[in-house]
Amino acid sequence: MKILRVQAHDFGKLSGALDLARGLTVIHGENESGKSTWLQAIFAGLCGRRRGRGANTLEEREFERQYKPWSGEPWRATVELQLDDGQRIEIQQRDLKAKSSVAHDAVTGRPVGDELNYGGSIDGSKYLGLNRQIMPSTLVIRQGEIQRLRRKKGDEATALREELQRAAASAGGAATAARALRILKDYARDQIGQERRNSTKPLQRAIERAVQASEALNTGRGHHEERQCFENRLRTARGRANRAAGLTRLCEQLLTQRDLKRLDARLGKIDCLATLFPDGQPPPAPGRSPDADAARELPEAMFEYRGRPDEPGEVDGPSAEEIVRELAALPDSVEGDREASPEIIAATTVWHEAVAAVGAQPAAPEAT
Repeated sequence: MKILRVQAHDFGKLSGALDLARGLTVIHGENESGKSTWLQAIFAGLCGRRRGRGANTLEEREFERQYKPWSGEPWRATVELQLDDGQRIEIQQRDLKAKSSVAHDAVTGRPVGDELNYGGSIDGSKYLGLNRQIMPSTLVIRQGEIQRLRRKKGDEATALREELQRAAASAGGAATAARALRILKDYARDQIGQERRNSTKPLQRAIERAVQASEALNTGRGHHEERQCFENRLRTARGRANRAAGLTRLCEQLLTQRDLKRLDARLGKIDCLATLFPDGQPPPAPGRSPDADAARELPEAMFEYRGRPDEPGEVDGPSAEEIVRELAALPDSVEGDREASPEIIAATTVWHEAVAAVGAQPAAPEAT
């Protein structure tokens, strides 16, 4: 998490905005210039104040006495921060005395106050797994607390570590590291969970999402490799097409040049003939005149004439016109019987049988 900007609205004697640098921000100035007030404005804007039953504690009353507006205006502070995933959040402590606060996504405007509620009001330190009770002993350490740790006997680093362990364990400063570890273990059990298939805690859900993301990544990589393969094939095909187009243009140029050379040669011959025969067309070449063509066709005509058929002689009898008139005078149908009568058919049959019988008789012997 990164705090980008804090704005103090009549916070103590401060009234303005402070933009924090991307790296380390150093606030310097003379004594009583407002350095500590800016630190407390950041703390108040981020964590807010407890809102619940019972009177304010001694520390809360002292905090209000030191930093409430001198002008009597509403006591306000606004903090804009950016999470590790890039999301930007704006927390508005609209009235630190009445402990009224809101929080929303700085880009989309979506309210996020429900997920940051602690002790009846919004506490942005929950993004770090802390709360407004632990923050003063961990991330917002006063100069007096540092001096107190330095006055302790022994190693300063060891004293600081023990102080942080007690702060994380009890949100105060008088607990042991064992209790801090127990609280962390309980937090891990309730808020993180274990790696079990049927677990509904964030750890198992995160593992499942990581597996799904890995599968999607592998699928995406496969699609990407396939796309690269297609792109390589496309580039190869385009290169071949460009080379083929270049060869086509070259062939067209060569053919055009050849046709132009032929036309130039014909034009040169035409110019030469025009010089030789300025009055008109040249005479026909030997063997190509009309008389020569007739001489070639004459032998063929004589051969066909000699092989013609003889002329027919005179024919006796009626002429064609007379035959036509005779045919026209004939009736349309034949008069008389068109079929043989049964008597004639029977007599014809008897006749044929008699002839056959006579032919079957042996011949008579000749007289001597």
